[in-house]
Amino acid sequence: MRASEAMEPDGGQVIGTLFSKVDVPDHAHYIVAVFVLAIGALGVTGNALVMFAFYSNKKLRNLPNYFIMNLAVSDFLMAFTQSPIFFINSLYKEWLLEKQGSSIRHTAVS
Repeated sequence: MRASEAMEPDGGQVIGTLFSKVDVPDHAHYIVAVFVLAIGALGVTGNALVMFAFYSNKKLRNLPNYFIMNLAVSDFLMAFTQSPIFFINSLYKEWLLEKQGSSIRHTAVS
């Protein structure tokens, strides 16, 4: 079997797919969703507190702390944008933006 072929549960082959779907129990998706929600909420809250402390206290505005602030801003943006998408995908047990992603990919290639 080539890398572009995947096995279906009944033994047939699907041509053109790179990865085969794995049957994961529902509770595993919900456990992952809870962890993503908790880590995302902690990431947003913790980094918002770091940014607030940096902006509210002038003594913290020295050169090494600008690096910490840069990390806090980038981590805040990652947690703020990626956690909700991954949380929703875990609840629905599939990638919800598949059609939009493929249309963007085909537009970029064309």
